[in-house]
Amino acid sequence: MNLSNTQRQWLAWGIIAVVLASIAIGLGVSYPVPPAPSIPVREPAGEIGVQSAYLTPIYVEHGGKKLVVESGGEIELQSGSTCDIQSGTFSNFGGNLDIDGTLAVSGSLTLDGFDVADTSGNTEVDGTLGVTGTTTLNGALVMDGFDVADTSGNAQFDGTVDITGTLQYGANDLHPLGHSSSGLQIVYGTSSITGTATAAHGLTTVTWALCTLGEDPTNGAGDAAYATVAVSGDVVTVKVWQDDFVTAATETGVVVHWLVIGTP
Repeated sequence: MNLSNTQRQWLAWGIIAVVLASIAIGLGVSYPVPPAPSIPVREPAGEIGVQSAYLTPIYVEHGGKKLVVESGGEIELQSGSTCDIQSGTFSNFGGNLDIDGTLAVSGSLTLDGFDVADTSGNTEVDGTLGVTGTTTLNGALVMDGFDVADTSGNAQFDGTVDITGTLQYGANDLHPLGHSSSGLQIVYGTSSITGTATAAHGLTTVTWALCTLGEDPTNGAGDAAYATVAVSGDVVTVKVWQDDFVTAATETGVVVHWLVIGTP
């Protein structure tokens, strides 16, 4: 007959208790009976029970390779204790992970699903948050900085995006232009010229440009009466003319405002 350790302990205790009781009855004396063996939390077939004063259903599978906590059981880390999961290990949470305090992740954190149900709280990411799938926001998103580093991807907003500050993009920190063609940018500036000048716009391809005098015209000899602009590739040339429309103005320091639209 195969007996477990617990069964053998109880059998030995029972034999000793019976013998001592028989001696006590026969001799009329009292012999103390040793305490009964402690009761394990649980001992299923092939499993080793873990001793517990609270009888929590916790046990170690045969061979000591797995600690099991059944329904109603609980593993509690008291204040001041540490749960240290070493590098190279794998933690799998098939249910819910509730964190009342702070979760600090110094490495990578991969989430198949992530839900911040309590909108009164905050979720703070001090480093980089990489999202390979879709992030859905039903409420407000407040960001000190937002960077779409992978230019092959898209940031899509189905609703309204309200920007109270400044929106800039491109290599020259240019402002986006509300235009039907994507990628166009607008650059404007002021030049003080004599006869002709080239607008320093910084764009690679220019699709459109205009200019105007930044001061009232005068009727002196050689004075500028109006300004024109010419586009050749990425070169934008601004010129000022006299009132005969054919002779370049010789007036010095003529203020001209120009505007260029194109791609960076």
